[in-house]
Amino acid sequence: ADEAGLAAPTLVQRFGSKKALMAAFARHAGEASAQALADDGTGNPLARLEKGLLRDLGAGDGPEALAHHLARTHLELTDPELHALTAQRARRRRKAIRALLDRAVSEGRLVSRTRTGRLSRSLETTVQGARSTWAIHRRKSLERWVRREIRSVLEPWLRG
Repeated sequence: ADEAGLAAPTLVQRFGSKKALMAAFARHAGEASAQALADDGTGNPLARLEKGLLRDLGAGDGPEALAHHLARTHLELTDPELHALTAQRARRRRKAIRALLDRAVSEGRLVSRTRTGRLSRSLETTVQGARSTWAIHRRKSLERWVRREIRSVLEPWLRG
């Protein structure tokens, strides 16, 4: 409501319920996340991957914003309809990550034996875990913290 410059009741009135508002937000977030990771076939796929993974960290204003983001995610997991949207968003995200990794392999940026399915799961898990550990340690910025972890996971697979 604050970001939109509206009163909270106005948003509830527009969407009909808090759940409908959350569902609309989840659909929008899924589209934005997929777009951030979409492989347009140009540029360095690993740079696009890193940028896309960093886009959705959910801590624009620090630990409080991250806590809010995590709380919303947990609410999504407790409701069957919202969970379905969250799971769909996660599947699309993982598929987009893998497509970028596949292109990186085909371009020789990652070694040919890279198992991109496993690596995409590892990157997804790394980003989620790094977000949580940053919230505890709060050293440097969240973006720098997560970027370091992404690069650490990719490093053994980088080609020369």
